[in-house]
Amino acid sequence: MLAMQYTITLPDDYDMAVIRQRIRDKGHLLDGFDGLLFKAYLYACRGEDGAQNLYAPFYVWRDTAGMDRFLRGPGFAALSADFGRPAVRLWAVSALTGAPDRQARWATLGDEVRGGASTTAGLYDPGPWMSASFELWPDEPPAPRFRVGYVAAG
Repeated sequence: MLAMQYTITLPDDYDMAVIRQRIRDKGHLLDGFDGLLFKAYLYACRGEDGAQNLYAPFYVWRDTAGMDRFLRGPGFAALSADFGRPAVRLWAVSALTGAPDRQARWATLGDEVRGGASTTAGLYDPGPWMSASFELWPDEPPAPRFRVGYVAAG
């Protein structure tokens, strides 16, 4: 398995309702996408969830072929046209605990496992030998955190 995430930093005065509407309109489009295990549509609101307004989707792919179809497809092209082409971070998934929680409303991505999440993905980047953890939460964890607008299942 492979994890992928990109972060789009938005202006401090950006109307985050635009991102929430984008997720409502487009989130379901990746349900059933071949090769995708899940995509969590993440965003953060400045002052509430962290220091910046962010749109930062997180994906777990079953295989690289599915990820390649997505990155070369019309959905990622539309995102790039709207926000500019983001840098994409990749990790190998060393462990996945819990099924993708489609009811989760919060997520964390960081250097350590916080514990108590409904879904946890252990991640590592073998280039710099850095590890990370992605967690989906049914209840609000302490900041920094992301809000989950939708979880698509492949």
